Amino acid sequence: MAASTRSIGKTVRGITLKALEQGELDRAALRRVTGAVRSNLKAFERQLAKDLQAARRVGRDAAAQSLSATLASSAMAARAASGMFAGIADALAQKQGSRRR
Repeated sequence: MAASTRSIGKTVRGITLKALEQGELDRAALRRVTGAVRSNLKAFERQLAKDLQAARRVGRDAAAQSLSATLASSAMAARAASGMFAGIADALAQKQGSRRR
């Protein structure tokens, strides 16, 4: 049981005991309410765990997609730079060839 659940349980028990001492609750109603609260807390914890796992998966998938996109754009930039440098080299070679005449 998580520390937060223990803390909530301790608080609920304290409130319940105080209400019972003052005669504001009957035990049967208290059992029903306590059962419902415990059931709801367990359902909440299960759903929270599922949501956290889903968020982790989404984050991991998004990071992988981002890395793939970065690598792809870097490869495209490298090809573009390579083409630019090849064009510069061709232009320089043509200038050197025209000077020798």
